[in-house]
Parts: sequence; C-alpha cells; structure tokens
Amino acid sequence: MGRNGPTLQKIPVAGPNLSSLERRFLLKAFDSGWISGRGQFIEKFEKAFAQYIGVKYALTCSSGTSALHLALLALEVKQRDEVLVPDLTYIAVPNAVSYCNALPIMCDIDPATWNIDPKDIRSRISRESVAIIAVHLYGNPCDMNELMALKKKHGLYLIEDCSESLGSTYKGKPTGAFGDVAVFSFFANKTITTGEGGMVCTNNRKLAERIDKLRNQWVSSGYNHGGIGYNYRMTNLQAAIGLAQLERIDGLIKTKMRNSKIYDGYLDSKMFEKQQSTEHSFFVPWMYAVKGRFPSEKFVKYMAKRGVEAKQVFTPVTRQNPYLEKTRKYSNKISSTGICFPSGTNLKPSQIRKVAQLASGFRSNS
Repeated sequence: MGRNGPTLQKIPVAGPNLSSLERRFLLKAFDSGWISGRGQFIEKFEKAFAQYIGVKYALTCSSGTSALHLALLALEVKQRDEVLVPDLTYIAVPNAVSYCNALPIMCDIDPATWNIDPKDIRSRISRESVAIIAVHLYGNPCDMNELMALKKKHGLYLIEDCSESLGSTYKGKPTGAFGDVAVFSFFANKTITTGEGGMVCTNNRKLAERIDKLRNQWVSSGYNHGGIGYNYRMTNLQAAIGLAQLERIDGLIKTKMRNSKIYDGYLDSKMFEKQQSTEHSFFVPWMYAVKGRFPSEKFVKYMAKRGVEAKQVFTPVTRQNPYLEKTRKYSNKISSTGICFPSGTNLKPSQIRKVAQLASGFRSNS
C-alpha cells in the first residue's frame, strides 16, 4: 500500500523484449574476447539484416542518429545545402542535417498519415535543395511513389529514416529498400534492440565503402587515415543481441499487430482517431499512435495517475529552440492532440485491454 492508497503497477509505454537467445549470443560474444568494434556477430548481423530488408549492404553503427549523420556525409551533403525533413519527427533528424552545416527545411505533414506531405515538399524545393529525409513516422510507410517521383524530377537524394518502421512494407517491399540510403535505430524501445545502435543500408557499393570508412575513423592501414572519420562503430556485444532479436522478429511483429487489434476493438472511436495507413502499405506500429479529441497533455496526466505511461507525440521541430520558426499547420495540430499508447511486446493482452478501458473512461472536462 502507498501513502495515498494502493500502489499501482505501472504499465510502461515501451521496453525491450529479451529472451534466453539474446543471453546465449551475448555470452558467446563475451567469451570470444571480441567485445568492441570487431567480431563474428557484427558480420553476421549485417548480413542477416541486409537479407531481411532486401538490400546489398547493411553497416552497423552506434545509433540511429549516427546512422543519419553517416548517410548525409556519404552523400556529401555540405554547408548551405538544403535537406527537406518533416516538421513532426524526433529532433535527431534535423540535428543530423545541422551536423553537416546544411540547412534542414521543415515540411508539413499529411493530417491523416502524419508523414511528410509531398505537396508541401514541392512548395519548399529550391535551387539549394539536395535531399529529402522520409521518416516513416511511428512505423507508417510514407507515400514512396510520390517521394520517388520528386527525387527523380528534381535530382534529389532520398534518405529513408526507418528507425520506427522495421517490418513495415510499401507495395510489398520493406521500408528501407527504396531510397539511396536507409537508416535504422536499435534503441531499447524499438521493435528490435541492441541497447544503443543503428544500421545504414544501401544498394550502392561506393556509398557502402564510404560509410564503412566514415564510421571507423577513415582507417586505411594501421594508424594511417585517408580522411576525417568518426568513431561510430557498433560493438560485437551489441551485434550479438541484435542478431538474436532479428531471429525473433516475426514473433515480435505478430505481437505488435495483436496489440494494435486489441486497441482497435476497445478504444472509443468517438474519442480517438487512429493514424491512417498510407495506401499500398503494411503498417507495423512501433507505437500505437492516435489523435485525441482533446489536449494530449491532460490525457497523459490522467493515465499516469492510473499507473499507465502514455506519451505525447513528438514536438514539432519548428517549436524546438534550435529551429524556432512558424510552426507548420498540421504538425502543430497533431502534436497538441497526439498520443502514444503502451506498445511494448512484453505487454499481455489483459494489460492492453486495461489501458484501452481506462482511456475510454477519460473525460476532457473531468
């Protein structure tokens, strides 16, 4: 018992799903003595991941943010170049552009899918535009037909940010198999995790070679370096966990889809509007995200008092201190009413039902 009544068991918004397989692979990596940026599990994880996405090259790195930075560096994005990004996304996206001394150009989102709006991209393309970063927000694939057409018409690079969309497909192809480069994150709350970690994928051999050099201090031999590089490597220990997670991915995705269906069946559709799937897509929700018909901040506090960790969706980039400017119309609207429900694959169906029932009891004037 707590001082103010019964202590509620907290239902977290997300968390890692680890098994005996991860433990076994991790101990094998540990016992091998290869615990840093070399070892058999790095090569195995990269090879298996490339096969899963359907690309020629997959290169591990230290985080999803470093993956974005590597992608931009490999494409030689430089000072005063403009990169078109969604206004509603995690701040790592514009930050990675800024690391290159380039300019992130924030675009509004489609109010139904919450993804970057091709129409708004068109209105913001300039002579300095060099690339588009397509973020598959909360796992929902972007309209890749439209984005590929813009890429071709204007001679732009297309980077897919698949940090939240592992397992999702567009027209039968995995997200990450469309652009010049794709990036993934394996943070602890992602569909598969390595604790911290990322992956860069491409079909371009020269880009892959450049990314490999950039992530490893541009080593040419011994202590000789052919250019300026970074320490963006993944460790063999992390890759061991990642390989085990990848072997279990079908079951993890199945659980994500089961949880989503439970929410669909129990949440009051008059109170909550789901993030709509892009046409031609299979949408694996990293987070079960909805738009409430009330301010999300009040709802999050209501759920917290009942032992449930819900989250507001991302704050628009244009409302963040480094990038303050006029906020885009729909990104601001979704941000003020958007909610992420507990979505971890460790959650039981009974917990999902409990969350949905508590949510449906919310009254904005209570």
